[in-house]
Amino acid sequence: MDRPIASLSRFIFSPLRGSYEQLEEIWRFSWAKPKPIGSRPVKQWMGVGDTEITISGGIWPELQPEGTFKIEQIAEQAGRGQPMSLLLGSRSLGLWCVEEIKKTSTLIEFDAIPGAIEFEIKMSKD
Repeated sequence: MDRPIASLSRFIFSPLRGSYEQLEEIWRFSWAKPKPIGSRPVKQWMGVGDTEITISGGIWPELQPEGTFKIEQIAEQAGRGQPMSLLLGSRSLGLWCVEEIKKTSTLIEFDAIPGAIEFEIKMSKD
């Protein structure tokens, strides 16, 4: 059974369609360090910063033909400037802005179809 492990809008990541293998989360917090005259600087809390997620993984076109052009399609959707919904398993993480997509194709065959595709998608919270 091809059970989805994640989805980014209409793009499903699963064992038969290409899946992500690594999830990196970053939470940023803002602190200012003013330099007062005559005393030591003391950091001041400025608030919560951006939350970022990076998913990376691979697609093997021979085994996962449905995933062969998925990264280009995600890039096209992201290029429209609309946040995309992110689900991990059955947990909804809300809307995310795709900021960068990196795709590496290797094991290129004679017909220019890669034998393996590695990808990395960086997103920040809407």
